[in-house]
Amino acid sequence: MSKLTWTMVTLGACSLMMQSEVKARAGEAASQKPRQIAQAQPGGTAPATAPATAAPTKPKQSVAAAKANAARKGGAGNQKVSMDKLTTDLDAIKAKSAVTPEQKKLVAADLMALVKNPVKPSQASVDQLANNLTKAKSDGNLSKADQAKVAGDISRMMNGHVPAAEIEKVATETETTLTTGGATKEDAQAVANDLKAIGTQALKNAPTAKGKPGAKGKPGAKAPAPAAPAKPAAPAGGLSSPPPVVNLAPAPAAPAAAPAAPAAPAASTAPANPPAADPPAVKK
Repeated sequence: MSKLTWTMVTLGACSLMMQSEVKARAGEAASQKPRQIAQAQPGGTAPATAPATAAPTKPKQSVAAAKANAARKGGAGNQKVSMDKLTTDLDAIKAKSAVTPEQKKLVAADLMALVKNPVKPSQASVDQLANNLTKAKSDGNLSKADQAKVAGDISRMMNGHVPAAEIEKVATETETTLTTGGATKEDAQAVANDLKAIGTQALKNAPTAKGKPGAKGKPGAKAPAPAAPAKPAAPAGGLSSPPPVVNLAPAPAAPAAAPAAPAAPAASTAPANPPAADPPAVKK
């Protein structure tokens, strides 16, 4: 085979390969065009999207962690934790047993933790209540339900949530609960007297809506609203004069200056009185 023939065969093969590649690309473009048109029209198939990733689930908290979070957040959850702590420490005091100084300190700390008001009761009054309460608990076998009731009444009294008219009633109910649980009349009455003194003082220290102590011993008493400003009296005759009208329009512009007067004509150079002409000569 000559060199020329080999060259022509090579060129022909390359030409065929190029034509086949062009046809393949044209076919691929033709197959994608209807799909693009269908997606652009209403009701067309939308392009597939990646599936949404599920949000990670939070790990469950233990009971101890949940109580710790509630204590940090404050409010009702924190108060419930404080009352549970008082109930637990009271339950640790067994009937007919001597109360240790450590147990008295724990109960005193629990009682002070119940107070959420900015103004706390004196430490001496809280220590006295703790001594009498622990002694009344050691007299008998107070049930857990009665311990929770006593803790709730003490919390209300120490935070000033009991009105003055009901302080005596709540203190008497606490005394009855302790007596029913086996406490002596003397020890139960001592607890009731401590509660009445602390409850009365707490009622005076209870904050109002503005954060100040309540007025006249009422929890959350609000200060009287300021009087509304008096309206100006109407003029005689019952007719109110309209307010003066203020002209807010801009002042008119000053008129333009008058045009300047024309200049005087130049003085004439001719003599004012021209000389008279000579008379005509007289003929003789």
